Amino acid sequence: MAFGIKRSELNDWKKRVSQGEIAFLTHWWQDKRFPGVKSFTKVGCADREKLIEWGRQYGLQPEWMDLKHEDFPHFDLFGDNQYHILRAEGLEATFERFDITLSEGETKMTTHTLINDKASIKVATLGAELQSFVLKETGIEYLWQADPAYWGRHSPVLFPNVGRLKEDCFYFEGERYEQPQHGFARDSEFTLLTSSPTHLLFELTESEKTLKNYPFRFKLHVGYYLDGATLKVEWTVENPADTDLYFSIGGHPAFNIPLEAGKNLADYRLAFDAPYTGELLGLKGPYLEASERHKLTETPQQFITLDKSLFEKDALIFDDLKTIKLEDQLGRHGVCVNTAEMAFVGVWSPTDAAPFVCIEPWQGIADTVDTTQEWAEKFGSHQLAPQQIYKTAYEITLY
Repeated sequence: MAFGIKRSELNDWKKRVSQGEIAFLTHWWQDKRFPGVKSFTKVGCADREKLIEWGRQYGLQPEWMDLKHEDFPHFDLFGDNQYHILRAEGLEATFERFDITLSEGETKMTTHTLINDKASIKVATLGAELQSFVLKETGIEYLWQADPAYWGRHSPVLFPNVGRLKEDCFYFEGERYEQPQHGFARDSEFTLLTSSPTHLLFELTESEKTLKNYPFRFKLHVGYYLDGATLKVEWTVENPADTDLYFSIGGHPAFNIPLEAGKNLADYRLAFDAPYTGELLGLKGPYLEASERHKLTETPQQFITLDKSLFEKDALIFDDLKTIKLEDQLGRHGVCVNTAEMAFVGVWSPTDAAPFVCIEPWQGIADTVDTTQEWAEKFGSHQLAPQQIYKTAYEITLY
């Protein structure tokens, strides 16, 4: 049962809906089917396609529209979803009137959301993994949605190793430790440490389980900071022990390509700030062959049309990039990844029909072909003294 609004407010909402506006109406609500729900917000528009496009940016599915009254199609918002969407639309004035707050258990949810007037993100506590990055203006979902038919991840955090270890193991102080490709953080449950309308900060620490195959104490913080259409991803590693900590860390965000229906891979390109004159690091199988550097193209090019043949030998590995873009051939829609703080950047896509491309910022890299497998000697890794903190970040901007 709805109540707590004036008839003039209801009539005004109906008028704006009929005129094709995206119109909001919040009211008190009581229904035994929804225990704990005190208010609903109806978001309506007579132009159904316009309403569907508006809802897409917030993950609202077309089949969720209430069409019982054909002249006034609308979405019903309630709970934490109502709070986040009203805040993103600048309608916080309704919060006090209708006692709209976040639920006490929101911090225990498996995913957390940030929304502003430009973009929205979703991050899971499992792996502190970014799972969605939507540009509000277009409603385009830029992040790969983890179709297991191709690759069942979105944007894993790589820690304490980036890439493959020889024989999937390392040695430290005479002991052998097994570690999978890209480490264990991506499959670990993080704790949401702090949050605000503009940031989410997650934490992972050592456990009895991690110590069996990674004999180090650590605190790993993964922070997401949303400013307009730019997302800053910050990694902080703290060494709380009285011995040195050795680690690598990286990101593996995958982006939908194509971004628009009717497009294909060749309609997109890699874009550099200027014609790229550097050399790529070489791979031999999954391992780094640092002595075998090679040119990306015969002559320096600023734009490289995407083609699966680029990835026949696995990832393209750069060690001199400040920024790189993945965009359509007209430069209208794409992502710009700021990697100025990164030692390495990998660009990768499976050679099958998988419709995504990864731009991977790394502070660390796979084992070299001639590795000693000694953890303290690993190429590209970091050594952190007791009680010290390491911090680095990269940024993703949508356009």
